[in-house]
Amino acid sequence: MRLSPYSKDDQSEGYRRGFGQKISRLSKAHQLVLAVLNAEKADDFQHGIGLNEFFPKLRQFCVDSGNSVPFKGGASGRLSELSGLGLVKCETNEVELLDPETQHYRLRKPQGWFLTSKGVVGANRDLRNPDVGVVPAEN
Repeated sequence: MRLSPYSKDDQSEGYRRGFGQKISRLSKAHQLVLAVLNAEKADDFQHGIGLNEFFPKLRQFCVDSGNSVPFKGGASGRLSELSGLGLVKCETNEVELLDPETQHYRLRKPQGWFLTSKGVVGANRDLRNPDVGVVPAEN
């Protein structure tokens, strides 16, 4: 599966999602992450799931399907790489103002990961037939 990188403007330096530019094929770990997000119907901002909620679901999905279980850090890295490819997105639900004078804010709820429209296509492709649902590479 050939993939095109997401816009470079969206990628911050120092994050794993910047590595997404170098990925030309999705690994089994990437496919498992997409499959779990798709199974949980996390396809928009309102239905996004945090990493602490996501990892137990990924673990159970791997056990049920007979796949090896990735570490939590590995799953987080795959989410970031998929973000760099534009297949998943992560957004924060609520922000709380702690100190109005210094404008100090804190995340009230954890970030939620969800599939983008491009990611839904990738998650719904048949893993036995890799050419079905392939996202064409842009030149």
